[in-house]
Amino acid sequence: MEQSQTLDMVCKNSISILTGSAGTGKSSSILALINMLKSNNKSFVLAAPTGLAAKVASRYANALASTIHKLLGFDVITKSFTYGKNKKLPYDMVIIDEVSMCDIFLFCSLLEAINFKKTKLLLIGDSAQLPSVGLGNILYDLVNSKVIPVNSLTKVFRTGEGGILTAATYVRTSKSYLSSSLENQFIGNDKGYAFIPSSAEIMMENIKKLYSSLLQKGYTPKDILILSAYNKGNLGTNKINEEIQLIANPNRNFKNKNISINNFDGSKTRFYVNDLVLQTKNNYCAVNKQNNINIDLQFTFIPNGEIGIIKNISNLGIEIQFENTVIYQREDMKNLKLAYSISVHKSQGGCAKIVILITPRCHTFMLNSNLLYVGITRATEKVYHLGEARTVNRVVHKKVDFKRETSLLNMLKGCD
Repeated sequence: MEQSQTLDMVCKNSISILTGSAGTGKSSSILALINMLKSNNKSFVLAAPTGLAAKVASRYANALASTIHKLLGFDVITKSFTYGKNKKLPYDMVIIDEVSMCDIFLFCSLLEAINFKKTKLLLIGDSAQLPSVGLGNILYDLVNSKVIPVNSLTKVFRTGEGGILTAATYVRTSKSYLSSSLENQFIGNDKGYAFIPSSAEIMMENIKKLYSSLLQKGYTPKDILILSAYNKGNLGTNKINEEIQLIANPNRNFKNKNISINNFDGSKTRFYVNDLVLQTKNNYCAVNKQNNINIDLQFTFIPNGEIGIIKNISNLGIEIQFENTVIYQREDMKNLKLAYSISVHKSQGGCAKIVILITPRCHTFMLNSNLLYVGITRATEKVYHLGEARTVNRVVHKKVDFKRETSLLNMLKGCD
């Protein structure tokens, strides 16, 4: 059984890699590994590059997960890591999920903090997902070096039953799966994937109608994620957020308790209490709110990609609930955007009950099977895919270019 090979690989090697697409059993493999570690009284830690990915890992592994920054003890004052060359992580096993999102600098810091004579490292990733936004191509380079042991899970379970998994498999394997019919199309026995034919001219109205109907069914804004390939443009995340804010947040209709922020691109965003917000740049010194709970540290680290909710707006600042509740000032708000809609790249590693994925023909330049795959697999209950069948059937044959000019791959091959 492919999953059991992971346990054997980890026991025999100091560093190893587990890869597999959606539905191949990565979660089952990790649960089995964690149970084995617990049974043998071995200490372990689970981490991921972003807060969103760490929360997802916590849920499927039934174990506390953190960001890599938090694992390494990032100090917001000195902007350095507690663990590194001079102080190693005190665990028998370090498990890193969504490693494809990790850039070369963070990965280097992680390696420096591990004593491989005492600690094993397991890296987990999905080769069909997008490479990191930052420098490097970690997962691709490590797997293709043929130096580090890799267990690749290949058998997809429940294909044809679950719509999300089936559609994701079609996209990953570059299968043109949509008919030219102008009717809605459903995939899976659970109809977990629904394709809604929409031209660019009517797409925004369709998004708003669909979002409103989901709220009426009892879903909350936290349950719904609208994904687009672009941030700018008439069907980019910025415009979608502006339109959806009117539907998602009743406070949008009141003038009190709001703040208008000048964005770096010259536009303005008005934030209201209860708005979902996305951190777009690492905030190393976010000020913790002092309340009845004693907080030892005055500052906390809010990573790029973290989603929070505005709890209050006053003269003292803006209270935003991330993992901790922090106080932002006007200058801090420039690195926030509304999070009803985010880019597919930003969504990688996260999840939502409902995903509304839009792929208008005007986004063709950015679209490829890897991006569609990431978008579809962010949903845990249902995907509503809005676009034109002809466009989707064409871009599933287009793969992202994983080749990047890095020295890591050649360096690893030289170690063989």
